Amino acid sequence: MDHSTQSQDKLTLTGSVALGTGVMIGAGIFALVGQVAELAGGWVPWAFLAGAVVVAFSSYSYIR
Repeated sequence: MDHSTQSQDKLTLTGSVALGTGVMIGAGIFALVGQVAELAGGWVPWAFLAGAVVVAFSSYSYIR
């Protein structure tokens, strides 16, 4: 490898912040899904359906 290829493989500060933010958000999503499943029990599909309805109304009002 020459020097120019090695410099392209380094992680920049912006890349590090983006990676850290993505990992934290992703882990938070999976942790929250687990907590919702624990609390809702067999009602998990209905809980997600209710959330989808709320998000649909919110998205529609944002678009309008």
